Amino acid sequence: MVATDKQAPTPADRLLDAQVAWVLDELTGADAAQRLPAYVDDVLAVAAVVRVEQVVEPEELAAAVHALTSTVPGSAFVSTVVEAVADAVHEGPSGPVTLDDLADREQLVAVLDALLARTDELEALLDDLTRSPEAAGLAATFLTRVVAEVVQANRAVAEKIPGVGSLVSFGASAAGKVMGAADRQVEQLVGGTAGKGAVIAMRRLNAVLLATLRDPGTRDALVGVLETYADRPLPRPTGDVEEVRRVAGTVQDLVIGVLASEPARELTDGVVRSLVATYGPHTLAEVLDDLGVGRDEIAAVVTTAGPRLLAVARESGELERIVRARLAPFFASDEVAEILG
Repeated sequence: MVATDKQAPTPADRLLDAQVAWVLDELTGADAAQRLPAYVDDVLAVAAVVRVEQVVEPEELAAAVHALTSTVPGSAFVSTVVEAVADAVHEGPSGPVTLDDLADREQLVAVLDALLARTDELEALLDDLTRSPEAAGLAATFLTRVVAEVVQANRAVAEKIPGVGSLVSFGASAAGKVMGAADRQVEQLVGGTAGKGAVIAMRRLNAVLLATLRDPGTRDALVGVLETYADRPLPRPTGDVEEVRRVAGTVQDLVIGVLASEPARELTDGVVRSLVATYGPHTLAEVLDDLGVGRDEIAAVVTTAGPRLLAVARESGELERIVRARLAPFFASDEVAEILG
């Protein structure tokens, strides 16, 4: 007989091999796709008796959300997605797309009504902007240009009437001198410490804007504009793809900064506490129902993606390695050795 260092498999080794083979066949065998829904049912059966408050702590969930919001938005994967979206937007749809194709008109009108109902908040914001010299100066410049355009338009019409042109020219000349002096005064006020002229101009502009938004006719006019353009093709994006990518990247950077800010973290904490308080007494299955995710939807995903994933893992040898690594300590334990004698 020839001596060999290779020892014969022990009963525990043979049991381990059999167990590994059985698990691999259970997960990747010919009937694996038919068995996967049963696993979904088992998981959902557990979810139906486990309450959210039993497995979720608000602080732990908030910490997990903070970790995700601080790393995921700036990750390479999300940057790749942003570029892909930018490319798709630049390329545009295959055919014309209208606003009606994207949203229901009644929903758009509801959003419009909600915005028009918040003029009090807009008024407070505009009042706060009057404290900004830059904003007040911009408002003063805007009003000055509006007045100039109105005067010019009236002059152009009046000059077409015989005998009126010379009179209008004289009046416009005089008005121009007055407006020029007024412009210099506004510039002096804006450039000085007081800025009262610019502030008054901005307050008047704010009053006009708010009065227009609160006018019932404004709502009808905006709805009319919506009705007019809702069925017209939307304009396609302009510019080259790099410009669209740059804009998308800027938006991504903005989102990254906002999510990392302390106010955003506080908002996240508040949302998490509210959700846990609301769903704490409910089971995990009830949460899935509220999300609109049922057994059939989960089973469809598992039976579609699961077999392919498991098949690739088995072909690579990784699935067997993982299963064997998990089971080997049990079959090598003293308890199993004692049972096998």
